[in-house]
Amino acid sequence: ALASGKMGVALSCSGPGATNLISGIANAYYDSLPCLFLTGQVSVREMKTDRDMRQLGFQETDVVSLVKPITKYAVTIEQPDQIAYELEKAMFMMLDGRPGPVLLDIPHNIQGSEVDPSILHHFTPHKSLTATVRIETAAQTALQFMHSCKPVILLGGGSRALKQKPELIKFLCNLGIPIVSSYRGKDVIDNHIPSYCGTLGVYGDRCANWAIKYCDYLLVLGSRLDGRQTGDGQESFAPNAKVTVVDLDPVELRNMPDRYIKINENVTNFISVLLTCTIQFSTHNTWLDLIQQWRMRYSDEQEYHITEQVNPNLLLKRISAFAAPDAIFSVDVGQNQLWANTSLRVGEGQHLLQSCGLGAMGFALPAAIGGYYSGKKQAICICGDGGFQMNLQELQTAISYHIPLKIFILNNQSLGLIRVYQDKALGKRHFGSVIGFGSPDYQQLAKAYGIRYAKICNNEFAQTLAMIFSSPETYLVEVLVSPHSTNYPEPTYLSTIDNQSKELSAEEKKRVMEEAYGITSKKQQ
Repeated sequence: ALASGKMGVALSCSGPGATNLISGIANAYYDSLPCLFLTGQVSVREMKTDRDMRQLGFQETDVVSLVKPITKYAVTIEQPDQIAYELEKAMFMMLDGRPGPVLLDIPHNIQGSEVDPSILHHFTPHKSLTATVRIETAAQTALQFMHSCKPVILLGGGSRALKQKPELIKFLCNLGIPIVSSYRGKDVIDNHIPSYCGTLGVYGDRCANWAIKYCDYLLVLGSRLDGRQTGDGQESFAPNAKVTVVDLDPVELRNMPDRYIKINENVTNFISVLLTCTIQFSTHNTWLDLIQQWRMRYSDEQEYHITEQVNPNLLLKRISAFAAPDAIFSVDVGQNQLWANTSLRVGEGQHLLQSCGLGAMGFALPAAIGGYYSGKKQAICICGDGGFQMNLQELQTAISYHIPLKIFILNNQSLGLIRVYQDKALGKRHFGSVIGFGSPDYQQLAKAYGIRYAKICNNEFAQTLAMIFSSPETYLVEVLVSPHSTNYPEPTYLSTIDNQSKELSAEEKKRVMEEAYGITSKKQQ
């Protein structure tokens, strides 16, 4: 679903099979992915009728009760003639408004039932309550762009449908307005275009966060602006700007500051109407050029200060250059995800798959397989040594189905994000992150599965990458990263997103501020 933009379907047995789906269901719910989950269940006569009874049938588990908080709709089919109604209702609920997962739990005896199609009940969809964009609303946004001298567009996960509308993407890119993204919005547009200025947030690019701090108008397209994006509260986010938020979910809009202009609408519909506005947009070349100067001055590979072994920011940027035009990247959770969002350059026809709202380790390898089956020819899996081990059995799936994965394990011999937090807040007590944590011999593991192995030990990796990406075979690549690895820039404790660590000198901060405030409108000049 994440790679194709279409519905995904998963099937499991009852009991442990159903409970094994829960992390995937939660991930789909938080990241608004349209997925249909079908679970088996014991026969109706074996299902418990007493709530105090733990279990009646073997492997019986009330999965519907377990997943109701993380699905848009979940139900057990108790009569054969319910199947058409419940399936149609689930499909409608999955796609209506903000997408999300649904689940049908089907008892064993129902699965084997004969059904007379003539007696099936059918679901009648109700009309969606989604508002219609008024031309006046879009025109007001266009006027804000025209009258501002430092505007910014923020792409969130709710803008992902724009990937299916190249004419709308082209329109946004041609405005010449700086574009930043959340993690989920990173692959919506080509990261190589001049308008793209990186990811924002506590682990985001300095230039993107400065763009937010100093902008005078911010258009947010489908982002809930959570704490990882805003830092120390929404009130300190874009403090000098008028803010317009376009979001399909009215609940998300209700929880945003009153000073925001809130538009309850599908992002694609909103941009389609904005495109029809005849207002002449102003050029903002000076503002965009300044943000790109910041990006070059504080480049991501220079932000990583450790010189021993491999610079992950540099490696991931180079991997981007080798990737096929329609490649999918899947990343895990941990330091590898932060490096990837900083340094991968995702092209127009490429996708970046990641677990954002849930943040589930073990995501990357199975997601790469799912992404490959969306029709992509090249799947590149980026993970840490911790997350990779949570689902390494999927190597057998890749081998059995001849899926040509390129798997990069960024091995820092620890759970790096946890280790860094323990350094700061827990007296460097590295229990679980270093002490008690370990990895297998990855070369022997690759040999056991019969797949190619390569090792990258330093920053002289150009020939190795060329060999890996010229091969049609699956590769397991172990990348040696310092056991003291860090993610810079990173959050500065109890501070705003524009003041990240390692902290810049007072002189550098003053320089950035003077450059930003040096851009004024013609009227002010």
